[in-house]
Amino acid sequence: MKNKLYKIIKNIFLFIWLILLITMIFLEKYNYPNKINHLIPNIIIILLSLLVIIFIKKIKIKKISNKKFNILLLVLFIITFTIQMIITTNIYFKTGWDVEVIELYKDVFFKSNEVKNIYMTIYPNNILILFIYVIINTISKNYLIMLIFNNLIVSISSLLTCLTIKRITKNNVVSLLSYIFIIPLITLSPWNTITYTDTLGMLFPILVLFLYCNKNKKLHNWLLITIISFISLLLKPTLFIIYIAIFIIETINFINRLSLHKKTKEYKYIIISLIIGILSNLLISTGIKSYLNYEPFYNIESFNMLHYIAMGQNDKTNGIYNKEDVYETLYKGNDINKEKIISRITNRSFISNIIFHLKKLMINYNDGTFAWTKEGDFFKEVKNNNSKLSILLKDYYYPNGKQYKLFTQITQIFWIIIITSIFLLYFVKNNKRNIVIITTIIGITLFLVIFEARARYLYCYLPIYIVASIISMYRFKKNN
Repeated sequence: MKNKLYKIIKNIFLFIWLILLITMIFLEKYNYPNKINHLIPNIIIILLSLLVIIFIKKIKIKKISNKKFNILLLVLFIITFTIQMIITTNIYFKTGWDVEVIELYKDVFFKSNEVKNIYMTIYPNNILILFIYVIINTISKNYLIMLIFNNLIVSISSLLTCLTIKRITKNNVVSLLSYIFIIPLITLSPWNTITYTDTLGMLFPILVLFLYCNKNKKLHNWLLITIISFISLLLKPTLFIIYIAIFIIETINFINRLSLHKKTKEYKYIIISLIIGILSNLLISTGIKSYLNYEPFYNIESFNMLHYIAMGQNDKTNGIYNKEDVYETLYKGNDINKEKIISRITNRSFISNIIFHLKKLMINYNDGTFAWTKEGDFFKEVKNNNSKLSILLKDYYYPNGKQYKLFTQITQIFWIIIITSIFLLYFVKNNKRNIVIITTIIGITLFLVIFEARARYLYCYLPIYIVASIISMYRFKKNN
């Protein structure tokens, strides 16, 4: 039974990934929201990716000792963190959208010692990020501390990406090679200048996967995995997808072991930790709300899944953020979205529905910058820094810069190499760890096709995609 279910999951993944790759080749010329016109067509990069995979197949990978690995990893951590801070301090600016709102209510809290506003009522998942802002500003009002914290989280996530690959492949060199993707897509990413759930959330999925890759898990291991997952749920719902994937695969294994009359002690740990995880989620949520003196508006509904599905089916925006949907849900309630979902889907023909959702795939995946600058009022207040380095970096990262197209193209090349190589996941061994990674990627892909679309929402899962890419190529090389 277990192998059959694993095969079904892998076939679903194969189907989705084939559609994604075909879509990225043939729909590249179509118009869709937030489209970036790249200089090099995707088909060329995909073919280049295949050549890279073939080249990797033929090269010999030397071994290095654990001592050398630890030294090199520490050096990489220090270098990448330093580079991140240099970029951040030279291109930093104040942005608008949700980040500005969090900044505003953080200041309001320090003046009134309470949080009572409509925004937090309709978007309660942003209470934790507000709490983080408040705690950091309690330590220091200097925004540099916020940026250091943000970049430190990203650097730790990068380090955990490397260590997770080491746990899976048992190969130190292969693990260090992950920085080939980490440096251009994470270290050099301008998203590190914005302290929000996308960067802070990056730590959670990769930390959960790192802990899960420990072969002999006891109760305390499962408690850590579960509690961290439920804390991540308070920060960003998509972060919880990896835990759902783990729970599904572990349940399949539990049922399979029962049918074979084998011991199922580990599943007891999972259930115990699940109960404790739910309780910890409630306690932490209650504690944060108490600390912030949070009071919701009881005559206003929090936006639920129906709202985001309805927005995800909006033809005007092709499934990305829409103000009209926000105001309708705010004033008419979540129930109105049931009819909107049905009408929006049924008003399109079968072919139109397919094209609509393929365009959403392009919105989510065909952007190596992860929707950089695509939020409202993005460059709200640019800092006056006229140093040569600042001018050079802004020329690369700012949309009006002379080298901006180079930035978008470089990130696109590395991102498509990752997407192309992940296709090889279909051929990896059917062990729990690999199937969890596959299920997680299926989950996040379907989530963004069904709900509100935005490439930015993939950014916090970038370490998982890098792990998937590296182990796919490694297993292909090893014929495993």
